[in-house]
Amino acid sequence: MTEPSFASLSWCPTSVAIRDNHGQINIAPVILDDDTQLPHIEQTSQTIGYIYLPLENLLVRTFNFPLKHPRFLDANMLAQELADSAGIEPDDWWLTWHASSNHDGGVSGIVFGLPKSLKHAMQQNPIWQHAPFLLIDGWQRLNHCLQQHDVDDTAIVDADSQGLFLGYYQQGVWQGIRRLNIAKDADMNDSQVCEQLCHEAGLSLQAMGFDATQHKLVARISSAMKNTALFADCEQLQVEERLEQRHVVNLKLPLPQKNTPHTLNIRHGKWAAKSHSSIPKVWWRPIALAIMASIVWLGTLSIENYQLRQQLDDMNNEIIQAFHRGLPQQTVIIDAMAQLRQAAHTGDGANSGNAQHVTTQLNIISAVFKKHPWHMQELRINNNEVVLSGQVNSLDTLNDISNALSEKIGKKVKITDTDLKGNEVTFRMRWS
Repeated sequence: MTEPSFASLSWCPTSVAIRDNHGQINIAPVILDDDTQLPHIEQTSQTIGYIYLPLENLLVRTFNFPLKHPRFLDANMLAQELADSAGIEPDDWWLTWHASSNHDGGVSGIVFGLPKSLKHAMQQNPIWQHAPFLLIDGWQRLNHCLQQHDVDDTAIVDADSQGLFLGYYQQGVWQGIRRLNIAKDADMNDSQVCEQLCHEAGLSLQAMGFDATQHKLVARISSAMKNTALFADCEQLQVEERLEQRHVVNLKLPLPQKNTPHTLNIRHGKWAAKSHSSIPKVWWRPIALAIMASIVWLGTLSIENYQLRQQLDDMNNEIIQAFHRGLPQQTVIIDAMAQLRQAAHTGDGANSGNAQHVTTQLNIISAVFKKHPWHMQELRINNNEVVLSGQVNSLDTLNDISNALSEKIGKKVKITDTDLKGNEVTFRMRWS
């Protein structure tokens, strides 16, 4: 197993233990005045990521609902069921549960309740509040045994030097889970202590629905427990001459993963721990500087982009003004320069020099048009020649236009075609 990046903590009614990142376990006694207090923990430089709570400090109940799928189950339904079936005040408990579909077409499971007074105390304590995993030791222990043996319809007993966990697992659901402790000065290798403990464990399993004649029993026990009636016919026994302490067994469990089926984290929903960055602190400063540099660069880029847009808008306005001067009878539809190019037949591939030539010719035509207006019919401009056609009301006006253009251009404007119809003269002229 890989070394954990967080320290782990195990709490039971009489003591607390911490396993550090190197696997070292330190145990300290606990004296509490009431059940609403948390054990005092010395400040440590290591972050505690996993906390095992004692099963006996929690409310434990089973449930069954006529639901089609476990996802339809929520805390409000469970709270109402606890209030109706056992008179339990739902506002006093923070609920965590595991459910599975059963053979009757409903949903069954087990629910654990953490006293709200303890939850409030944990939220006020930085060591507890920062731990992302708040686990139930009995649940983790029994499910670890279950995964090792991969069996169904079975009872499981997992003993340590201070007592044992027991539960009955049937059709994907725990029908009950319980912790039985021996007296503080008792010994799990004492035959009388073990006889009494196993007798009580047998009665508890029967109450959960376990039948020794039909169902399997898997257990880790002391040698003194082997000869008791409960384990007389049990074939899957792990007998240990010297059982380890409860804390040691808890803290040697494989570290749970966030989304595995058998991980039951009391910190869920609104109380789920915030994700902690896995980036080492040594990188925080360079990353912050890189982010600041990126912000400055983006700001500079935005300013330059804004300036370019302003220049583009100014150029576009100039083009539109030239458009109106050159083609006063037409409206700018989408792109003024595109329309000018189309009108002048310059094409999309016109270079900047050609565009300048077009603008110059348009300015000349616009100046003449102001003094001698005519009805524009066609304007074609390329690098070598300008062709202009239109309609005026007399030959004198046509001559005035031709002379004015020749004067502005500095070259002779040639009238290539005229057509007299009534009082109107249609013309075509060109120059190069």
